[in-house]
Amino acid sequence: MKTLSLIIVLVGFAHISSAQIASDNLSWISTTSVTSATSPSFNTCIGPVNYTITSSLGFRNISAAGDPNYTTGMVTPAAIFDPSLTIPITITFSQSICNVRIRFTDLDGGQNEYLNAISPAYSGLTDVAGDFSNPGGSTQVNANMDNASGWVEWNGPLTSISFNYNRPGPGCGLIIDSMIFECCSASPCSQYTTLNLGNDTLLCQGQSLNLVAPIVYDSYTWNILPGNQPDVTITAPTSVVLNVVNYTANLVVNGDFEAGNTGFTTGYGPGTGGSFGLLTNPSTYAVTTSPNLVHNNFGACSDLGTTGPGNMLVVNGSNVPNITVWSQVITVDPNTDYSFSAWATSVENITQSNVAILQFFINGVQIGPVFSPTLLSCNWQQFSQFWNSGVSTSATISIVAQVSSGNNDFAIDNITFNTACLQSDTLVVTYDANTVDAGANITFCQNEPQTITATANFQNPNFTWETGATTPTITPATSGWYTVSAVSPSGSGCILRDSVNVSITAMPWGFDTVAAQPTSCGVNDGAVYTLVHGPFVGQPIYTWNGPGANNPNQINASVWQNLGAGWYYIDVENQGCHRKDSVLVTTLNPPIAQVSANPTSGYGPLSVTFTNGSSNSNSFDWYFGNGNTNSTTDLSSQNQVYDSVGSYNVILVAINGNCTDTAFVTVIVLPPPVPPIPPVIVPVDIKAPNIFTPNGDHVNDFFTFELLNIKELDVTVVNRWGNPVYVSSAVPFSWDGKDSGGNLVSEGVYFYKYTAKGAQDELFEGQGFVQLFK
Repeated sequence: MKTLSLIIVLVGFAHISSAQIASDNLSWISTTSVTSATSPSFNTCIGPVNYTITSSLGFRNISAAGDPNYTTGMVTPAAIFDPSLTIPITITFSQSICNVRIRFTDLDGGQNEYLNAISPAYSGLTDVAGDFSNPGGSTQVNANMDNASGWVEWNGPLTSISFNYNRPGPGCGLIIDSMIFECCSASPCSQYTTLNLGNDTLLCQGQSLNLVAPIVYDSYTWNILPGNQPDVTITAPTSVVLNVVNYTANLVVNGDFEAGNTGFTTGYGPGTGGSFGLLTNPSTYAVTTSPNLVHNNFGACSDLGTTGPGNMLVVNGSNVPNITVWSQVITVDPNTDYSFSAWATSVENITQSNVAILQFFINGVQIGPVFSPTLLSCNWQQFSQFWNSGVSTSATISIVAQVSSGNNDFAIDNITFNTACLQSDTLVVTYDANTVDAGANITFCQNEPQTITATANFQNPNFTWETGATTPTITPATSGWYTVSAVSPSGSGCILRDSVNVSITAMPWGFDTVAAQPTSCGVNDGAVYTLVHGPFVGQPIYTWNGPGANNPNQINASVWQNLGAGWYYIDVENQGCHRKDSVLVTTLNPPIAQVSANPTSGYGPLSVTFTNGSSNSNSFDWYFGNGNTNSTTDLSSQNQVYDSVGSYNVILVAINGNCTDTAFVTVIVLPPPVPPIPPVIVPVDIKAPNIFTPNGDHVNDFFTFELLNIKELDVTVVNRWGNPVYVSSAVPFSWDGKDSGGNLVSEGVYFYKYTAKGAQDELFEGQGFVQLFK
């Protein structure tokens, strides 16, 4: 049997304590095949550490045949007769570790097992016995002879290792029989407090949240403008981000030059003296406490603050461009953030063409933009930039002067290079989206009350008004603000509120009297008038119109004269508020027409006598319905003979000057009996009065028909304009003077028409009018 034995060993270094090293012989792996298994936790590093082994094929705990060193371990069974099979294997650690080594042994070199697609690429390969090879890179390892063994090492830090196990010929799998790993060195940033803004927050509408930057950080920036304030107040939904930085001790040696001319290299030379002082010549420098001490024309600039003598590096600019002013090599950790900073100032007042232009490089790559101090002498300005070391273990920091013109003289001080411990935390602030709405502000008059209705953007709200009402709709009685509240259904406990302003215009005025004077018959000499009480704001506006509600005739006055009969309507307005009333102008002694017939029905030829019971009339026009008419000046009875079968509508018009009134009666001529069996004639008749008084005095309060053998009756009553006011299919018929809404109609003449069916199913119809008095 062919076996490739792979042993993972993490070897401890001297600077790691034994408490930070974990060893494991993988005896916890089951003897039953699994595709993933997680080790027990080891109390090492920062908190417990475990690791998980995952394979595309099932693995189990097995003793490696032929080698007593490997009594336990993990084997990935292979499809023994499928040499083309590739087995991906991944080892994942629960936290970052360092200095990982893998040892594997080839028990059958003739098959040439190998590992490829190794990720991350390993850092070193060491033979222990036999021959291992690296065929073109650090992502593949070949075992070239039987029983070869060796180490593959990763420096880390890392959290996972993955590779493919390949067999050109049949074999039984991969054995890992032990694990040793150590913690990485503690990060210099681990000494600082972990930034934590707290849990995401749900606020109620109208609430605010104040967040204060902790004082344990060297600098901070919010994502809310202006960004560097000590605290922020949140009043709207947002994601608040706070970025903070702590800086470790300065890694630059003598960055403030307090130790003098030491710790750095430069392409400039030391000052050699001359007519203006030590830095008379270009391309020279000096470490001094003031530029004026080394050049007569330089300013007397102070140091940026120090506990030493107050030194700075002063430079007489070079005529040659791109010369390194200052440089230093610093050891760095890979994949670490650093902060570089330096201060510079012009040492004399200059023009733009003569200002120093500086560039900053780390390992030959420019960081940040080109930098220039101001044109004013002794005005210190700071350059700062973050830099990530990537794979670098050292940083060569260089400050290069770019300008080649004269007078580009400057000073540099307080150069720092620190590990930048960057942290960021986000707190999401949301607001309860549920709302209540009390509605729009309203203004109305005291006599025209209105309602306000609360709504919500969620179902089944339980409203409570400050008035104590718990219904969505209320009717405000006084002016002021009305506030409604409800508990949000989101579970936030938010009390949702909204207010509406109600303005009610007081109306301490009204009608005392709305009255009418009657008109004479045929003459428009009636009148209407009103008396009101105050107080009013300014003068009230009186508007009469009529007769009839929709009549365009109108007048603005408290009295309206020379009116005919009919209804008149008054509207009094003050401050936009209205009070309304109406009054009827009646006619003095109007004619009243009344007619009756005897008989009202029978077989033709039917002789009928009509009796005139009219009053307040001096002439009469008769229309008998059979084509005959007559005019009289007295109450004499009239006789007519009706030969043809049918219904005859007889009209009497009573006249007094220009005033008239009309009464109706119907005569029905029945068809003769059909022989040979004489029909049993049942007399039928319909009679109706032409006046009634529905005033509640129990006398003539109803308009009814006198019915004789009528079994079906449909009656419609209309007003003067032909609008129906009452419809009935009842037998007997009775009308109390009210419309379909239960309101008593106005006085006046009303017309009716009917259809009826008699005892013998006779069909007949008729019409008439009735005068209603109250």
